[in-house]
Amino acid sequence: MITAGLDPARWLPHGPAFLFVDEVISLDERRIVAARVVPTAEPWTEAHFPGDPIVPGALLLEGMVQTSGILARVALLDRGGRAGRAGRVNPVDRIEPADRAASGGAAAVEANGRLASVRSARFLHAVRPGTRIVYYAELRGRAFHLCHFDARIEVGDLVVAQASVVLAVTADALASPDRREEAGA
Repeated sequence: MITAGLDPARWLPHGPAFLFVDEVISLDERRIVAARVVPTAEPWTEAHFPGDPIVPGALLLEGMVQTSGILARVALLDRGGRAGRAGRVNPVDRIEPADRAASGGAAAVEANGRLASVRSARFLHAVRPGTRIVYYAELRGRAFHLCHFDARIEVGDLVVAQASVVLAVTADALASPDRREEAGA
């Protein structure tokens, strides 16, 4: 199990303004725990329930999807396409995070996978700006390039949101970000 050393920004195709995972707390082939402190000054804080802002459910869902996306790379460690190997794994040592397309456009989405389905999502309690949220995701199954995850968000001991999502992840999602540097980009 990995407990430190993973930079979510290197593992996700999104730019800084759309990253909803601050840190990876622990990670193995089937489970991940990550966290984020919700910023108090975001564009939506003054407009989403003015005077009493709450984090939009779509942003909570996106955080669960991003957390699952990091885990998907571990589930696809074996470049032959089989689910991860038995035993402990150190994804930092064994694979590199996904390459981001320089444009950040459609090529980035293709190279890093995408959300294929939200099977269910429930938002059980409001989350306020400034709150530290903890994401939990578990790989439930895999068929070809589709990975099914159950995810939840907790604040303290309280489950505030949960979702079942499917991500479509291609073998290209395991490409190294260092390729860009080697190419002189």
